[in-house]
This record gives sequence, C-alpha cells and structure tokens, in this order.
Amino acid sequence: MSEKQLELYNTISKLPDSLYEKVMDYIQYLEFSLEDIGAPENLIIKSKEDLIEKLAEGIKDSDKGNLVDFDEVFDELDGIIAE
Repeated sequence: MSEKQLELYNTISKLPDSLYEKVMDYIQYLEFSLEDIGAPENLIIKSKEDLIEKLAEGIKDSDKGNLVDFDEVFDELDGIIAE
C-alpha cells in the first residue's frame, strides 16, 4: 500500500459511519465522472446545471413524440461495459 493510500485509509477509518458512507459515495462519483466511456461529448454531464438542461431537452423531445427506447440504451451500455 502506497503512502497516499495509507493516509487515505487512516483518515477514512476514523470517520463515523454516516460520514464514511458519504465519502464512499463521493469516491464512487469521482470514479464514474473521471472514467472515459467513449460517450459523445454532448452526452457527458459536466455539472448539476448541465444535467438539468439535458433532462429538460429530453423532456421536450419526448413531448414531441421522440421517445427513447430504453432497451436500446441498455443494450448499448452493456456493449460499452463489456469492452
């Protein structure tokens, strides 16, 4: 274990359970947000505001009858994960 990993471990091990969960959630968020999954740049969410904007655009599209086929989305994600 590296010095940085040991420092992180010692810090986290002293936290109460409620804070430990928050730290783990944040670490998982960082792992996901830093991972390059090969998605087009316009689909990558950069901030909370960007997420809200993209969701609003999606709602407008669905109001126009352009519904998302979630089976296709999950099939594509499964393919990306399998690579």
